[in-house]
Amino acid sequence: MELNELKIVPQFAAETVCCFTGNRPHKLPWGRNENSIEFRKVKADFEATIRRLSDEGYSLFVCGAALGGDTYFAEAVIEIKKSREVFLECAVPFPAQAENWSEEDRKRYSFIIDKSDFVTVISPHYTSDCMMKRNRYMVDKSSVIVTLDYCAGGGTAATVAYAKKRGLRIIPLRRK
Repeated sequence: MELNELKIVPQFAAETVCCFTGNRPHKLPWGRNENSIEFRKVKADFEATIRRLSDEGYSLFVCGAALGGDTYFAEAVIEIKKSREVFLECAVPFPAQAENWSEEDRKRYSFIIDKSDFVTVISPHYTSDCMMKRNRYMVDKSSVIVTLDYCAGGGTAATVAYAKKRGLRIIPLRRK
């Protein structure tokens, strides 16, 4: 699905919507080493958590389609879509988000966009607050947030703080 071929997201009750926030690769203990034991454990946690939430009645899973945690979350939802009726929405902060990424990262991003059910573009171009607006969009439509947060501060921490303020159930996947 190209960003100019977007489908309108139907209304989902907040009680059926889960969003995700997480760190970029440089803030994760395994960095980009997806062969590490730590990464494989977190990947299994993503899938188990999404399946559990699906069993609880959650059907729409929303992520920001960024590098790192967002990518892993989206890929887990795509895998689960093969056996369950769940939907993936990518909340893209601006259309050119992946423009300066490596070719490999852009291919992965394109795969996620193509396999998603809905894509919501928050801003027509980059602005200093488009990422924050994207994060608030996701929280505002959800009743639960899954987090992968290994560091203090940054956009993930701000999103978790906003989710707490909004009263969302928080499911941390952080491992120590």
